[in-house]
Amino acid sequence: MKLSDNTQWLSAKNCESGDEITILNEGEWKESQKFTYDDGSPVKQLVFKINHKGEEKQLTFIKPSRIALVEAFGDDTLEWVGRKATIQLALNTQGGKSIILEPITESLEDNSVSNQESEKPTTAI
Repeated sequence: MKLSDNTQWLSAKNCESGDEITILNEGEWKESQKFTYDDGSPVKQLVFKINHKGEEKQLTFIKPSRIALVEAFGDDTLEWVGRKATIQLALNTQGGKSIILEPITESLEDNSVSNQESEKPTTAI
């Protein structure tokens, strides 16, 4: 695990609700440098490289974001690369703000054309 990555972190302090991100890699489970479990062991966090306003940054995808992304894009994070999401800032239990991601899915237009000729009633002879 490379711990000397110089990529900046995206945090609730340097983004706004409505900002868009693009996922750049499949993510990696990393030991937190900040958070620990009650037994003192480091919390494992799923960290992705993302593009935010033209800059590459790192972002920990918290559980609500992971659930939403799995529902939208599937459970293989490699399939998330190149996908976009919108940032929503939400209050967390520590009184700060957390980044929640809402997937941006392409709307599928109904390209079917109804065949009006086949819908005309026929008369029996």
